[in-house]
Amino acid sequence: MKNLFLFTVCYFLSVSLCAQTGIRFSYSNFTATEWTDLINEATGKRYASPTGYYIGVDYWLRLKQKRIEFFPEAGYGLVKADLDQTGLEIRSFGFHLNTNVYPFDFAGDCDCPTWSKEGGILKKGFFFQLSPGVVRSDIKVNDPIVVQNGNATYFHLGFGAGLDIGLSDFLTITPLVKYYISPPVEYSLTVPGPIFFGTTQSNIKQFMAGIRVGLRFDER
Repeated sequence: MKNLFLFTVCYFLSVSLCAQTGIRFSYSNFTATEWTDLINEATGKRYASPTGYYIGVDYWLRLKQKRIEFFPEAGYGLVKADLDQTGLEIRSFGFHLNTNVYPFDFAGDCDCPTWSKEGGILKKGFFFQLSPGVVRSDIKVNDPIVVQNGNATYFHLGFGAGLDIGLSDFLTITPLVKYYISPPVEYSLTVPGPIFFGTTQSNIKQFMAGIRVGLRFDER
């Protein structure tokens, strides 16, 4: 999965030399209540929901007649919850098809950066986003009682909103927020021995808030 992720990032960076690409930096949290309850029961501690960051690289595609734009994205996230020299750590690798719909300019031109468009920033730049994706999460519990490495692969769906702010024909800054939720995902826990401790399922919920930096290399 890691090798596939690195290949995808390299591919996006190579095609961006003649198109528009973007890099997204976000704060992220990770809530899987039943997973956390199982870990807390095994360790006797009270881990909170882990928090951290997410970085994604995308490539821009669009419809010619309507303001619907697509941003296939490869991303990496790291969230942690530390407690009394122990810790819960989750590293995630994901692929998303971010789809932006511009409700105030749905029938408008979409072949130039926001900075070049006539009209207000809100009209031209505000969008809703739908973000289906697949994620692989590697879970590490580092505790004297439990030293556990597990993983889970799952689909999730994100809903969000943002605002494109064009600073030039080459550079667009986009603040955005998103909320992801998955179907129930299974997680199993063992303790040293190894002894099977238990299995549970939990919906995975994530809130992300951040900024996308968009670069357009085909402008003359």
